[in-house]
Amino acid sequence: MAAGLAFGMLFLATEAGAQNAAGLWTIGGGLGFSATPTTFVLDADAAYALDEHMSIGPRIQLGFSDDTTLVTPTLNFRYAFDLNLSPDAAARKLTPFLQAGIGLGYIRKETGSGHFDDTGFLFNLGGGIEWSLGGATLGSNLMFNILPSETAGENFYFSWQLITLRFSL
Repeated sequence: MAAGLAFGMLFLATEAGAQNAAGLWTIGGGLGFSATPTTFVLDADAAYALDEHMSIGPRIQLGFSDDTTLVTPTLNFRYAFDLNLSPDAAARKLTPFLQAGIGLGYIRKETGSGHFDDTGFLFNLGGGIEWSLGGATLGSNLMFNILPSETAGENFYFSWQLITLRFSL
């Protein structure tokens, strides 16, 4: 089932290029992993461009392993840096960005005697880079997910979307 979800996320997910006109909506997704707890992560988001650098929108990270499930819906903010000043044409296709979000973290852990789950407040910080492919972007990003009140025994987990794909709507 996870492989089917991953396949669907990779080919149905769309995320916009970071250099967007105000008012443009984008959707996207990524595949990766989390550490502590270790899971396979599917990531999806939609973003509304406030201007050519800043966007805001919902994001969800879904993490799965044999004994752990993560579900973290957040409202994310993103700031993309403009490298158009570079004389190198290849560098102008790269867009580094910073991101931050606020939301909830749900964690379910299976144990030998059953399971336990918990939901708590979550905020995340991260960044990444995207490569423009014309109407789409291919990228990668890192997220540091912080759970201020311990949730299912966790205060923090790191997630890395190894590959993201984004398209403008």
